[in-house]
Amino acid sequence: MGLDMYLTAHIPLWKASDNELPIKIRIDGDEFEINRSDIIRKEVAYWRKANAIHQWFVNECGGGIDECQEMFVTKEKLKELLELCERILENKNKAKDLLPTQSGFFFGSLDYDEGYFQDIEYTKNVLIDIINNPHIPYVYYQASW
Repeated sequence: MGLDMYLTAHIPLWKASDNELPIKIRIDGDEFEINRSDIIRKEVAYWRKANAIHQWFVNECGGGIDECQEMFVTKEKLKELLELCERILENKNKAKDLLPTQSGFFFGSLDYDEGYFQDIEYTKNVLIDIINNPHIPYVYYQASW
């Protein structure tokens, strides 16, 4: 039990230039139709008990509502979080002010310790990859506990 957190890329299977929909494809002998609403969902980041990161997503993308709902995250918001992570890694004394830990049901440690800074470093690295990937148009955050 505990706080599990996911960023998921939603990638449409169709392009505006696709004139005729649905498109039929065959995989292992089974035929499928691709329609405008079909997407690929791919997990692009996973955290466990990174409660400061979770609270940032709740506040910035979920309107402060924390009900394990899926939250749309713009690339601009990802850039904001990336900037916070970079600032914290440049000066670890700013962590408490920039991205404070949050208590919650099995949310993990409230300390600004090695684990906290590993989560910040991981977050920085995955955000750089997501932001710079032109094939990821939509990103959603969701947590469960």
